[in-house]
Amino acid sequence: KFDSEGNELQVFGVDVLQAPVNVWVDEARDALFVVDWFAGAVRRFNLDTGEFEGDFIEGLARAEGFLFGRDNAIYLCDWEENAIKEYDLTSGEFRRVLQIEGLNRPNSLVYGPNVDPN
Repeated sequence: KFDSEGNELQVFGVDVLQAPVNVWVDEARDALFVVDWFAGAVRRFNLDTGEFEGDFIEGLARAEGFLFGRDNAIYLCDWEENAIKEYDLTSGEFRRVLQIEGLNRPNSLVYGPNVDPN
C-alpha cells in the first residue's frame, strides 16, 4: 500500500500469498481481496491492519481473472479447469460453473455491450 506520493505504507500477504494475480479493495467491508493463483483461492486481508482474515473463496484449481457482474456476482476464471465460476460477491458462496465451448485457459474477463466486430 502506497500513499499519493509513492511512499510505502504497508505490505500485505507476507508468508500467506503464493502467487497473487489480481486484487480489489472493498472499502465498505474494510478489506483487500487477492486472487491467489497457486492457492486456488481469493484471500481476504484487513485493509487497515494488513492482517490475513481467511479465504473468501476456495476450491479453484488455478484462479486468475475476475469480473464483477449483475446480481451481486463475481466471476472468476479457473485456468486449469477451462471454466468461469460464479460466486456471490457478499458471501463468497459458489453459484454455478459456466462451461464455454472452446474456452482454453481463461485468464481475464471483460463485460460490455455485445458488439459485432465486423
